[in-house]
Amino acid sequence: MLQALRQKFAVLGENDGLTPADLVGHKVARIVVDPKHVVIALKSAGENNSEPIEVPWSPRKTRELAQIDEAGSHGHRPPNPRLVQAVVRAHVWLKLLTDGTYDSIEALAVAVGLHPKHIRNSVRLAYLSPAMTKSILRGDQRAALMLGDLDDAIALSWDKQQRQLGPIPKR
Repeated sequence: MLQALRQKFAVLGENDGLTPADLVGHKVARIVVDPKHVVIALKSAGENNSEPIEVPWSPRKTRELAQIDEAGSHGHRPPNPRLVQAVVRAHVWLKLLTDGTYDSIEALAVAVGLHPKHIRNSVRLAYLSPAMTKSILRGDQRAALMLGDLDDAIALSWDKQQRQLGPIPKR
């Protein structure tokens, strides 16, 4: 656009080394951008009423932006295997503790080869609301929900869990 302006004023003998800002500020009345060209209307200087300058133009081709599709390409996201495994383990471990198979978390930890602290933290997942558990097993939980989110202190109240972990999508 500046090149077209400089050429126009060079033909008129008025290209006196103006800066781009001065050139536009002193000589241009209006700029209209269309999909195929830019039209530059010049300020009239006395009786020198010149024709507008048309410069061919097309917008830059932009590449497609990445999109996050929470539901996946077929409307359904497969369940997160780490979340599913953690929830299933929690239910199995809770069952083993409540039915008397193991009399303590320490005994269970020795049997499964994990630290008791890991068992204590993980068994809390058995107390997720039924709706949240179903959502994790089907892969309907919010996409950003990770196992680390479940390792934090989870509220016992199912309403508080929903506020803490995000809404459960309707299916």
